[in-house]
Amino acid sequence: MDARCRYRVFIVCLVGLLAISILVNWCAYLAIKGLYRQNLLLGLHPAGLVTSERPLLQIESDPCQALVLLMGDSRVAQWHPAPRVRGACVVNIGIPGITSAQCLLAAEAELERLSPRVIVLQIGINDIKAVGAFPEAGEAILAATVENVRTLANLAAKHDCRLVLTSVIAPGDPEFLRYFVWSGVVYDFVTALNARLGNLESHGAYWLECNMFLSHNGKIRHEFSVDCFHLNHAAYEAINVRLEPLLEGLVR
Repeated sequence: MDARCRYRVFIVCLVGLLAISILVNWCAYLAIKGLYRQNLLLGLHPAGLVTSERPLLQIESDPCQALVLLMGDSRVAQWHPAPRVRGACVVNIGIPGITSAQCLLAAEAELERLSPRVIVLQIGINDIKAVGAFPEAGEAILAATVENVRTLANLAAKHDCRLVLTSVIAPGDPEFLRYFVWSGVVYDFVTALNARLGNLESHGAYWLECNMFLSHNGKIRHEFSVDCFHLNHAAYEAINVRLEPLLEGLVR
């Protein structure tokens, strides 16, 4: 290869690297901007009732029907198809990224505003995944999560609302980038959290154990997941089959 060809190859490689650098930096800019906007919204609405994708919910339910709220994090926000309950209006108010502390704030507002007959709750994975970034605070995070859900259960009982607790579904194998803020103890903490949440039946909550049919060896089955944390339609159908009879009994 003569000097001219080597020079051309060098220029092509340089332009290619420059283009890749611009693309990576643009993606980083969009990610940082998204986090900045999310942080601002969190300050404006600590309960997470407003996100960049969704305005503040205004729900007008049929007064002749019992209202069932699906409440929780992205696993609830992505719940499709929704449970079908005769004699009830099922409304999804799931908020991606929400923690148990934020969910408690949201529940306080929605119980007053909407007076639901039943709340179906799936919450806790966003609390527990933080153990990967703060391993020294694992036990404190676990205890705080349980206390937040316990308080929510007592609040629901005070408003004459039935609470259905679904077990925190075990995560799967983390994606490559998540390995940098991941710890294998997350699986153990999910198991420990479910053991404690199951005891909240004594506070009037109804317990639906989902890991018995969605997970294997402490991880969500591949046929029920789209990634480490999120569920596919088959998973929601499997949950609905077990949840719908319980809900129909509670709304009567």
